[in-house]
Amino acid sequence: MSTTGIVRRIDDLGRVVIPKEIRKTLRIKDGEALEIEVTNDNIVLRKYSSLSDIEGFLNILIDEVNKILCKNILIFDTDKIIGGSSNIKKEYTNCNISDYISDLMNNRKVGYEAHHTNLEMIKDHNFSCDYLFSSIIPNGDVVGGILIFSDQEINENDRLFLNLIIETLTKYIEE
Repeated sequence: MSTTGIVRRIDDLGRVVIPKEIRKTLRIKDGEALEIEVTNDNIVLRKYSSLSDIEGFLNILIDEVNKILCKNILIFDTDKIIGGSSNIKKEYTNCNISDYISDLMNNRKVGYEAHHTNLEMIKDHNFSCDYLFSSIIPNGDVVGGILIFSDQEINENDRLFLNLIIETLTKYIEE
């Protein structure tokens, strides 16, 4: 763990302000949830992702859909790729998402489609592909997104499966 040299006092309500520079570096947005962990004498704040709690379920779901569609599938939380179809999972898991993907999520895009374009999923890493993207929005909060992409044309089955994944995850998280 590294130190920043920044010291903050706790106010009378028990609050501590996280400096703007640190929030910007870690991409922590206003209203975003942080998880609090206590180990020995340390308090650790970590960005909370409701999707990380169900990562095993997500990977099973995505692998099964990938077997049917034969297209690449990635799932994101608000910062990074947290899973994907087995053929690309190892290569991209834990990579930070691009500003473009972040903007799609923040703009609450659902069922966004593009045909044979250069897609920047990871910063400075473009893919020439067709793709479908949808934000995951349980209880009105954007928690991540799903991307189906391929060098093959996107079709109605792809849209139906994207909707199935989104509906399943949204209901699963809300319960």
